[in-house]
Amino acid sequence: MKKLIESFRTYTEQVGSDINAQRIWGTLVISRKSGRNKADVLSDIRAIEGITTVSVESQRANSSLEFSELIIKIDTTPLKVRSMLHTSLHISAEIEKVKGVQGFKLSSRPEAL
Repeated sequence: MKKLIESFRTYTEQVGSDINAQRIWGTLVISRKSGRNKADVLSDIRAIEGITTVSVESQRANSSLEFSELIIKIDTTPLKVRSMLHTSLHISAEIEKVKGVQGFKLSSRPEAL
């Protein structure tokens, strides 16, 4: 059983490493108290290595937070990440480092392009 699991893990890593582009969906939360507007935050997200496009699907806001549903296309070529899941988690972590971002949560599994 252990050998089967290792074999499957190796296979999925190989399949994942052959994928050069993927799409992820997620919810971006921007703090209005940060003093940064959404356009500036999205510009910083677009500057993250590997991200090729960021589209805003929908948005809503309250007095202190802005919520945006994003579709992000990623070129995995410059990234040293082995699978689609690891790539999407890496990109999520990088988005959360952007000044003004309160949080970013993936909405679904990544999709190969």
